[in-house]
Amino acid sequence: DSPGKCELSHELIRKANNLYCDSKPQSMERGEFQSPEFYDELVEIGTVESSPHIEAGSHFTIFDSSGLPLQDVEMANLISNML
Repeated sequence: DSPGKCELSHELIRKANNLYCDSKPQSMERGEFQSPEFYDELVEIGTVESSPHIEAGSHFTIFDSSGLPLQDVEMANLISNML
């Protein structure tokens, strides 16, 4: 991630039920949530204690990590174990 680089359209991000990031301040500078319109909707993944079971197809969540690629891989592993 770098300033100005976004891979998802704002239209797609607006459709998400949940927006998670690793760091709100960092997400405002780089990554998918750079636009101020998303700041109030962002939840830092480290603040989430537990997640209720969500039925497949009922929610659309976007997680964007602006940290190291290794963090992305570990986060994917953790999330897949929660499902």
